[in-house]
Amino acid sequence: MGYNFYGPITASNPGPLPGSQAMNALVMRPYQGYNTINDTANVGNNRFDSLQVQLRKRFGNGLSLQAAYSLNRLISGVENAGIYSYIWKQYSGYPSASERANNANINYIYQLPMLASNVLHWRNRVATTALDNWQFAHVLGFFGGLPYSPSFSIQEASTGTSVSSTVLMGTPDITPRLNVVGNPGPVNGAYFNTNALVLPQVYPVGNGTGPRNYVTAPGTFGNDMTLSKKFTIVEGKTLEFRISAYNAFNQVRRTTVNSSITYKANGASYSNGFYVYNTPDELASRVAAGSTPLTVYNQYRTGEGLINETTVLPMRIMEVGLKFRF
Repeated sequence: MGYNFYGPITASNPGPLPGSQAMNALVMRPYQGYNTINDTANVGNNRFDSLQVQLRKRFGNGLSLQAAYSLNRLISGVENAGIYSYIWKQYSGYPSASERANNANINYIYQLPMLASNVLHWRNRVATTALDNWQFAHVLGFFGGLPYSPSFSIQEASTGTSVSSTVLMGTPDITPRLNVVGNPGPVNGAYFNTNALVLPQVYPVGNGTGPRNYVTAPGTFGNDMTLSKKFTIVEGKTLEFRISAYNAFNQVRRTTVNSSITYKANGASYSNGFYVYNTPDELASRVAAGSTPLTVYNQYRTGEGLINETTVLPMRIMEVGLKFRF
């Protein structure tokens, strides 16, 4: 490992970036001529900590209320460390990509007034069966965003050809991580700061390790409602009617961030440096002259760090059901 081309990769001799000058991937591996060699090791730990608070209250007018909040931490050390299983701790010990740190939920069930009997004073069997004893339930939840790590790709200086991360590590079996050199949090309307992220060093100066899941995607919410009623057919047999609306007000919920960074090489070697090629401003500036504002905006909105406007959580879903109990 560490022999990308025809000599060892060092800071002073990083090797040419253009892929046409790279050796075959099988020659770059530590065991030349072999394809992937699997190394299975029982390594890794998961740890979940949670502080949970719950409040319940029953009122005398057919209303019951419940509120809950949880503060969570899920540290995950289960990850495929590959040939780096001997230093697996450098790949683990970070927040899991499924951790939602903050969650709040409010729900209530309300027994609707007896419309036929008490409001309209219609006490015949048809009216009371159709209009009395309806129940309304409402669940409103707020969920923190999921942590993630921005990914990256590299393009050659003079073309749009991608450069494999093999250039950095000397093997296609390891995907190196970006190095964090500052605060990667939101800045200037973007959900992460590319100025705080740099490409990993060429092996053996860098070994591809680094933090993961260090930025957080936007949170979301759920707003669901259900109206239901039970009809007694005969003793011991009931028919339950239920109509539910998930995301009842049909609100747009976006939680996905454009998290892939494209780095453009400034020259033929690593030492020439790189710049971020897919910032919103960079993408908008490359739109052909005379393009409509919509065309320019459609390029701009796909830039790294911005919310993905075309990926949304499900819109309103209506569900109608009947349940026969006997």
